[in-house]
This record gives sequence, structure tokens and C-alpha cells, in this order.
Amino acid sequence: MKKSSVLITLALLLLFAHQGVAQISFGAKAGAGVSFLFVDNINIRQSEPNLSQDILQGLLIGGVFRYIPREKKSGILMEFNLAQKGWKELIETGGSYTTRLNYLEVPMMAHIRIGRAKTKVGINAGPSFSYLISFNGTAEGGATESDAAFRITDDNRNRPGYGLAMGLSLTRNTTIGDFQLDFRYNLGLSNIVNRVDDTIPDFSQLQDLHVGISYIWPFGRKADKTKPKKEKAAPVPVAEEGSEG
Repeated sequence: MKKSSVLITLALLLLFAHQGVAQISFGAKAGAGVSFLFVDNINIRQSEPNLSQDILQGLLIGGVFRYIPREKKSGILMEFNLAQKGWKELIETGGSYTTRLNYLEVPMMAHIRIGRAKTKVGINAGPSFSYLISFNGTAEGGATESDAAFRITDDNRNRPGYGLAMGLSLTRNTTIGDFQLDFRYNLGLSNIVNRVDDTIPDFSQLQDLHVGISYIWPFGRKADKTKPKKEKAAPVPVAEEGSEG
């Protein structure tokens, strides 16, 4: 990720903190998902190369920042995740070739909440920025690396990327924090490889769907100001003069 993006992110967090630290929440997230690769060559109007593939499972772990102004139902949901993605190509002659990529992802989404009780539904959507940290390929079932129709290499890989993150969340408020269940679809809009020649397709975009659970500590939640009413003390009887104890 470019340094300018990091500086902008930090500036936004500082701005929110200046407006009221109690309005910022943070937490941790873990999840799992599936991904696949979309490839297409529009010049010849057919898939190029012709990939017969299966979805690839991967894990996700990261941190969560959430900003919701007081008395509002919408805000910003930002995550910093390490995500495993890729695809599994099925070789015609038998076996498969699995490409696994490890990304640092930063989705910055608008967060709209519905519900007034302790359980709320959230609608999340916004841009997502990514950076390829590492990748590897594995041939299985008698297949070899040369059998793969599409491979990512050090010469053609694109490290930075971008896309659109969108999904739903279900948040449960408790006395020890918020527990949030996320259903997210990430639409890749950038190519994962450079088109250096005609053998590389025009589009090579990753798509993935994941389910995650987050624990978020909400600094912005107002304390319950309703205090229990104090019971009035019973009046102490006063003994009348001249009365005997």
C-alpha cells in the first residue's frame, strides 16, 4: 500500500478521535471464505485461457475499526485483514494446480445499522484496497507446473489491487462488548497479473466470499443514565410527652 493511503487513514482516525474518542470502537476479526479467478480475453470474445477450476478455501484474520457518531444509525467500518485467496485449476489430463495468494486488505465501507434493540442488522459497502504479500503454486495428482493454463509469476504479478466490498452484518450488543457476524462479497476490479503479451488475458480478477466473526469494544456507547429510585426511609415515631415506654 502506498504511504499516502496510510497517512490518509491515520488522519481520518485522528480526526474522529478529536471529535470524540468515545465514538470510536475497535476489535479483532477471524473468518473463512472461498475464492475463484475470473479470466477473459475480450479481444477474441472467449475465455483465454480456458480455466476449469474449483473454488479455493482460505482463512482471514485482522482488526476492525468502527466509527458511528452519537445518536446516528450510520458510520464507517474499516478493517485491516490478512486474507488467503486463490484458485484451484483442474488439469484436463488429471490432477490439479493450486495457486494460493496472501493479501493485506483494507476495506473502507459505509456502515448503516437497522434496529434499536441489542441486535442490529448492518449494511456495508465501499472500496477495498489490497497488497499481495506472497504467493505459491502447488501441483497435485500427477500434474506439473507446466500443465497449468494460467500461472502467476514474479514477472507478471501485480502487488497492489482494488475492488468493491459489500455485505451484511449482524451485531449483538452485550455488557462485555459487541459480537458481529459478517457476510461479505469482495468483487475484484483490478488484474492480478500484467498483460505483457497476447498470452495473458485482458481480465484476471479474483472474486471471493467470506464469513467472519468480530469482537468489538464500543467506546462510543452511552452509559445508562437511569438510576434506581431511592426508597424513602420510614419516619421515626416520636414518643408523646407523658407517655410511658
